[in-house]
Amino acid sequence: MSKHNSSAWTRRKKLSYILKRAISLSRLLLTLSLTSHTQKRQKTYDKLCDFMFNAGGVYTKFLQGVLLAVPEVQSWVERSHVDFFENVPTETLDAERIVAEELGGNSERITINSTVIASGTFAQVYYGVLDSFQPIIVKVQRQSILTSIQTDMWLLKFFARLAQPLITNIDVDISTISSDFSRITLAEVDYIREARMAELMRQRISKHHNNVIIPKTYVDLSTSKIIVQDRLGGISLAELLYRKTPLNRAETRTLHNVMRLILSLPFTVGLVYADPHPGNIRIIGSTNIALVDFGAIDEAKVDIEIYRKLLRAVVRAMDGQMTPVEALDVYFATYAPRLYSALEITRQALGLPPIIPLFAELSLGVKASTEPQPNLSNNVFALSNINRLVNPNNRFALKSSLQNQSYARAIHTIIQTMLLFKLDSEMLEALRSISKWMDQQSYLATAKTKNTLSTTEAKEIVFEWLEKVLMRNPFMASDLRQIYITLRRTTPETTTL
Repeated sequence: MSKHNSSAWTRRKKLSYILKRAISLSRLLLTLSLTSHTQKRQKTYDKLCDFMFNAGGVYTKFLQGVLLAVPEVQSWVERSHVDFFENVPTETLDAERIVAEELGGNSERITINSTVIASGTFAQVYYGVLDSFQPIIVKVQRQSILTSIQTDMWLLKFFARLAQPLITNIDVDISTISSDFSRITLAEVDYIREARMAELMRQRISKHHNNVIIPKTYVDLSTSKIIVQDRLGGISLAELLYRKTPLNRAETRTLHNVMRLILSLPFTVGLVYADPHPGNIRIIGSTNIALVDFGAIDEAKVDIEIYRKLLRAVVRAMDGQMTPVEALDVYFATYAPRLYSALEITRQALGLPPIIPLFAELSLGVKASTEPQPNLSNNVFALSNINRLVNPNNRFALKSSLQNQSYARAIHTIIQTMLLFKLDSEMLEALRSISKWMDQQSYLATAKTKNTLSTTEAKEIVFEWLEKVLMRNPFMASDLRQIYITLRRTTPETTTL
């Protein structure tokens, strides 16, 4: 087929793909809307989960990473007995041909078994042998992913915006989290980066955790479409989850150690392992823990102060002690750190009252903003839940920090992994102990993050942000008038974005 004809076929295929997906999503949206308004909450989620699992790719990843924290999704997982961590429906791939095309002459070093041994949302895994003796696995990217992922992201965000006001039974801010999710997911299909991150994690973790195994990644044999790694033994947490027999005492203790490990990695190795779902963690022998899949590793320097603050806040939230003022403060610090820093610099420079508590008071009233919210605090997404109460439809025009989202993702995902195993008490014990340990360690081992904003820069950031808030919330004008006037009087001419 000529290049021109191939390109034309691709355009026709893409148009057909968009139309089919759009029709399916439209039907789903209508069904969910009707189900939602009849107040059949579980049925609403069941239909949503069925569609996302069967649609595969981005949709299944969305189900894994975003919706798994919702109790109704957990109920669907238990009742449907689907393993969408390691046994996503497979795609027909000629793995041997793909390896030959990717590696050229080096492909002769690899003998690959064509049987799929694990299938994830973006790739399928095959057993192989390297240089006639070394057992390996070859992770092959699904051929349809790169051609469909950006289209699916666009469709998902578009329909999420339409769905949010209609689906009254789903108390998740689908539109906002789908936008955040799309930015994070695109980084996970960069296999050259993933191979590099895997080796970086292996090198660092070997210096700090003797019982943690990271498979060797053959960077010279990994490309944009395949990753070659040593084969590991043991059993994955996904296999344990779907096993019919209950966990024994040793397995329960190992899961406790898994959670402590994941939560401590930002401090011990300076990397965030942001996707610790059951398919990415293995138990080898009686005590060894192995991690696989490094596409979601965040290589940016960890801000220990923000991570520690978030971890401490999650503990308070899980204990039902988090107030809206505290939650909003942590939410700003985690998801909008530059604005958070600018607010504090500006407040000190101009002698203004604390601004973040003022927003909580304007949304909920003085009393309610300073009292724990019992219906929102005692669950894994407490900070996000309280933020949605105080900051509905992103009233405060926050732009999330992609790096700091990985902190919350790592914490929330490992908590959900523990809850899938019904290990509530072990999860809380691990959460509290690591938070306490980090409080003791971080003060000694890390210097406090230096502020890089000048007072003028900080005031400009706050002024522009406050203008956006007032445009979205005219009813706040009288309460924020004095702060706005003070900023306008002391800030150079600023162009509003």
